[in-house]
Amino acid sequence: MDKIELSYFQKNLDKLKLEDNKKLLSITSWFEYLLTNSNLKGKFLMPKKADMAKLLHVGLGTVQNAYRLLEDKGLLISKQCVGTFSCRSEERRVGKECRSRW
Repeated sequence: MDKIELSYFQKNLDKLKLEDNKKLLSITSWFEYLLTNSNLKGKFLMPKKADMAKLLHVGLGTVQNAYRLLEDKGLLISKQCVGTFSCRSEERRVGKECRSRW
């Protein structure tokens, strides 16, 4: 299984503009931008939520909520005891639901 390394997000931190009262919205938008504008093909395992929270200097709950919002948009899917995966870029483009491929 391919994995998106934490370093991928770390080198794109300059694109994240955290506003104190809108951290969840800022992080969700940043994730969405990186996932939809990347050349990632296929399913990729996202970094652990705790690692992302540490990188972004926010609480774990903020990252969990951002991941949930991205699941609602069809960009991520979570599998219990396995992890969170990005959806395939071609499925996002044609509007197919990611869950149908799992």
